[in-house]
Amino acid sequence: MFRDLLIVGGAIVIHAITHKLRMEPLAVSKINIFIQIALVAAVLGQPALHLEAPVLVQALIVMVALTTFLSGVAYVVTWLRRLAQWERER
Repeated sequence: MFRDLLIVGGAIVIHAITHKLRMEPLAVSKINIFIQIALVAAVLGQPALHLEAPVLVQALIVMVALTTFLSGVAYVVTWLRRLAQWERER
């Protein structure tokens, strides 16, 4: 949730300052979403398939947390670079 607010907030700030907004998902965000879906599938699939895979679920939880953090950092870096580029072009 915080990462999403960070992304939207950053986009609003960039647009307010530069009056230009170019959005595209970053690779780390796509990986994050894939791992989130895998986590949901693992959690929901265990009872349906009568399996127990606590190590897999725990690993996916850690991976989701890590890629969420990395994605947030990547967006902040992207926004800062865009602001710096806008400053140079002004």
